[in-house]
Amino acid sequence: MRFRLLAQTLLSAGAALASPFAQLPSSSFPDTEVSTNVPFLFRRDHAGRFNFALDFNATPSNNVEVAFGSDLDADGVLQPRETALSFAWDCGQWILGRGPADPVLVSPSATNDVRKSVAWSLRLFRGATPRRLALSENGRPLFPELALEPPAGLFCGDWNLVRVTARGVDAPEESLSVVVQSDSFIFRLR
Repeated sequence: MRFRLLAQTLLSAGAALASPFAQLPSSSFPDTEVSTNVPFLFRRDHAGRFNFALDFNATPSNNVEVAFGSDLDADGVLQPRETALSFAWDCGQWILGRGPADPVLVSPSATNDVRKSVAWSLRLFRGATPRRLALSENGRPLFPELALEPPAGLFCGDWNLVRVTARGVDAPEESLSVVVQSDSFIFRLR
């Protein structure tokens, strides 16, 4: 089972900082669950976009979850009570959770493809407020009701940990990249 996490922070000058690739360890549990936690610096002055891309094999037995939050007890593990946003594939559907007080949103699969490529692009207003969400599976929209008016809680500059969890008997061959990009503008004078 392989897992790659590329966490990048793009600065307004265009430079990128990347963490090394990580690999999920083999599961030693009968339920096949395996997870990894990767520290990440989300804090960016004038953050303009929060993007991630998730690719994996969505077989009937597989479950893949990406969770973001703040490691409040500094133990290096993102616990359920520390999770602020989770996005998961489970039992043939997508599940989006934003915290214990908010309802969980569910969306059916947009395609019948076994290989899923998810693209999440959240445009931010003033560095923290969700403004527009483009979320797709293999190029087809997911959660279209959130596109123009995404709810609060889809991004927080104080998050410092990403947890990826995989379950299932089939190799998910998952990869994840996360990018927080600073706001910038182009001024052209003719």
